[in-house]
Amino acid sequence: MYIDKWWGNVTCGDTDDSMLLIDYIVYKNKRKFTLIEILKDAHIDNVLGKKPLCLTEKIDCYFCLDINERKFRADLQIPINLIIDLSAFLLQSYVEKYIIVRTMDKKYEFSVAAKNEDLILIIAELENAIRKPNLYYPVFLQDEFSEMINGIVEIIVELKSYLEVDE
Repeated sequence: MYIDKWWGNVTCGDTDDSMLLIDYIVYKNKRKFTLIEILKDAHIDNVLGKKPLCLTEKIDCYFCLDINERKFRADLQIPINLIIDLSAFLLQSYVEKYIIVRTMDKKYEFSVAAKNEDLILIIAELENAIRKPNLYYPVFLQDEFSEMINGIVEIIVELKSYLEVDE
């Protein structure tokens, strides 16, 4: 996949929140998602762009899942992880049209699309996170922080090339 250079390392795809996002995708069992749909299901669609998704804001970010007729709430620990992972999914969808994830027994192909205004909000949140990483993440080693920030910057640059320009 195009995003393999970031996915599964310190930039994205390597957190409990990443695994929860994959569980959500598998649970939904759809081929096409919109960014806003996932943000709504994570209960942060009304927060994004209004206040930062940093740890000091105590953002309530979670998916509600219904498995085997049992409903449960699956909390995301660090909301910016969801934004970073979704940014990678968007980029993968723009470049190769779909994302492939594999579980132990099945392969899932899906895509994520975004309206221009939603993409702008995602990019802005990523830019906030790289400007003030200590507000978005708990204790981190400096060298990992630096590598993660470099990966996020690369994703931002590439995502910006997909923004529609107003004439």
